[in-house]
Order: sequence, then structure tokens, then C-alpha cells
Amino acid sequence: MGSETITTTQLVKINGVTKQAIMKRSKKESWPYENGGNRAKKFLIAGLPEEIRMQIAAEKTKITPYIYRDAPNPFPVPVGDPGLPEWKNRIALARADL
Repeated sequence: MGSETITTTQLVKINGVTKQAIMKRSKKESWPYENGGNRAKKFLIAGLPEEIRMQIAAEKTKITPYIYRDAPNPFPVPVGDPGLPEWKNRIALARADL
């Protein structure tokens, strides 16, 4: 059809509500949808309420930070405390090496 759609599962993740809540509200407010496979509904984004469209837009523009595996730790945590006994410092250093 060419229109942008969003599934019920995606709306659940974005809004943080249950599938039943999405379905109940969509029926109450008569959101336009297309039939997907396996009884799934694909809601037309243009027909959704403004606050939900804003949440969808915010989710699409959210940047997921990429963590480099071999990069040095940008926030080093000091290990060992001069006030601790030697054996506790050794345990702390051994745990930090894991």
C-alpha cells in the first residue's frame, strides 16, 4: 500500500503498555489499520494520535551507542582502598581483573 505502518508489538515496546491496552484503545479510537499475517494488525502511522506519533518519531531518531570491545574504559573505577586490609584489596583487584 506504500503507507508507513507499525505493528502492535512495536507499539507495545514504544509505549510500555500491554498488547491488550493497545488493542482496546485502537478499537475505542478507531485507529486505521491493515491486516497483517497471523491475525496481526499493522496500524497506519498517519492515523494514530499525535502523542503516539511523537513517541514513534522519538524512537526512530534515538541513537544506540556502539561500545567498542577493545576500547579503554572511559570511566575507570579505582580498585583498592588504603583503608582496607591487604587481603580485601587483593580480592578486589582479582575481581576487577575478571
